[in-house]
Amino acid sequence: MRNGGKRRTIWLGGGVGVVATAALTLVAAGVFDSDVSTNGVIHELEHAQDVVSRERVYATPLEALPSFDYVGHDGRVSSPSQLVVVGTFTSVTPGRGFSWDHSELGEERRVELEYGHEEAWINTIHVAFAVEEVIGKEADVELERGSEIQVGLALSGPVDFTAVKKELAGLGRVVVFLNRSAVFDYERDLWGILEDGAFIGRVDPEERIEFLILDETDGLEGIEGLTVEDLREAS
Repeated sequence: MRNGGKRRTIWLGGGVGVVATAALTLVAAGVFDSDVSTNGVIHELEHAQDVVSRERVYATPLEALPSFDYVGHDGRVSSPSQLVVVGTFTSVTPGRGFSWDHSELGEERRVELEYGHEEAWINTIHVAFAVEEVIGKEADVELERGSEIQVGLALSGPVDFTAVKKELAGLGRVVVFLNRSAVFDYERDLWGILEDGAFIGRVDPEERIEFLILDETDGLEGIEGLTVEDLREAS
């Protein structure tokens, strides 16, 4: 069952129906630089965006809201995000370490390790997020204002949790577009951020949104001047 509000259905042609997820491609290619994290989490997430090519089904942030349905050539209906919320990051805890190998049949498989393990290709962190407002959600998501959720981020090496908490909490009010990511499927209630962390927007006192990683050179339109009210109206 899907949200019964202002739904828009967009039919896709040519077999295009999947939003590219870059994290596994990035780690498999070895593009995460273990030195990048010393410059901050946002910097590392931005670096990861520079080395991946995405195929988007949406042209603007508004079209990435849960209220937009995309129907692929196979009839499958999906939305780029399943939850969009405004709030603040509050605390950071270790997640898991992961590497990849191949089975005897040549199939790629993920190997789960302890956080910070020397053989880990990536390490995930879990960031607590205090929800001030639910902008949009799919119908099967039960979440109210005042709730706390856990958001996952995939990084290279282990991080200084005190520094990461200071960095993310220091952003103040933010809006995040969340999805169910295969990278974080090891915990049922752990959310991923759309485009592997790119859809984080700082909200100023006038409720204007400043995306920290995305800009219009990334191929998305409608970023400049976007407000929280615009998201509310489109949800």
